[in-house]
Amino acid sequence: MLNNVTGKQTKRMVKVHNKLSVPRDTSHWIVSGTNTFRLASKKILSSLRDTPFINFGGNRANIEKSMRRIWCADKGYKLLQRDQGGAEALIVAYLCKDGNYRALFRNGIKPHTFIALHVFKEQFKKYFDPDKINIACDTKIDDLKKLDFWKELDKLVKSSDEWHHNERYYFIGKKIVHASSYGMGANKYRMSVLEESGGTIVLSKMDAELHLMTFFKLFPEIHGWHARIYEQVKKFKELRNLFGFPFAFTGYVDESNIREAYAFIPQSTVGTITNIAITETQEYIEEHNKDWHILNNDHDSMVVEAPDNETDIRECSLVMKQYIEKEFISPVDKCKFKMRSGLSIGYNWAPYKEKENPGGLKEVEE
Repeated sequence: MLNNVTGKQTKRMVKVHNKLSVPRDTSHWIVSGTNTFRLASKKILSSLRDTPFINFGGNRANIEKSMRRIWCADKGYKLLQRDQGGAEALIVAYLCKDGNYRALFRNGIKPHTFIALHVFKEQFKKYFDPDKINIACDTKIDDLKKLDFWKELDKLVKSSDEWHHNERYYFIGKKIVHASSYGMGANKYRMSVLEESGGTIVLSKMDAELHLMTFFKLFPEIHGWHARIYEQVKKFKELRNLFGFPFAFTGYVDESNIREAYAFIPQSTVGTITNIAITETQEYIEEHNKDWHILNNDHDSMVVEAPDNETDIRECSLVMKQYIEKEFISPVDKCKFKMRSGLSIGYNWAPYKEKENPGGLKEVEE
């Protein structure tokens, strides 16, 4: 299992390791690895020669989900993962003026679902009542959840992430949100989709342009946020995330590199939330002498191992929730907003699947 531990926790983990004699895995965190305060990681020891005694650990910051099944909890323990799903998009919504984008979060509707439904409206009609699809697309965001079929439609859109690669509409919706928020052009967006889908999703330039155009038609306030960021960077050469941590722009800023500025505040805020939440959770563990083990920092999520009993699982989940769900104030209109997180519990680090991976991380309704 991932084993990134410090302090008093180390002795407990050594005892577990010696007792069970199971393979362990680890990595070396690089605090200065990114410009957004997110952690990078690499091998702890390495050599030009491929010897097991010198090469030790590896990059564990970005493990593809289907590969995570080999990382398992110790016997008698479960894994708890707190995930800031959609956190960057939530921050973007409150960096913008109040509009449709913020309305999605007020009503608990994922931007990925909303944009996928609108972009692939005709495709979803093959799997759902076409008249209801039209009604949903014409309904105001504040009234969407009042539709008696919305839950079913929402579930259908999200399930498309598991469909054939040509029909992974939810995945593409997620990429549209990311690309548009951070100022990607059509070609950059196309390449991002191609790369992250493992070469299975190929978009034409016309389709890519249509996807981005649809996003900005639905959420014109994003353009206003981009304009404010551009002016601030040009004038002051500095941005600060929602914790007040700075990033200085020392070179010439133009349309070719402004995307880094658009991404800084949301990405660095989310990364900092996780870093602080992990620190606070470790302090809680040591102060209350808990047999919990912090195992991983995955930028917008954290994984903790706790004994497989109702008392520890509940307490650990609540502690993680308390520390990761920070509250902020919008710098645009001083509106308060709180970060949200989802909880998944299981015996291995991969997502739960009823037949393929019944021991995986399964989302828990709270």
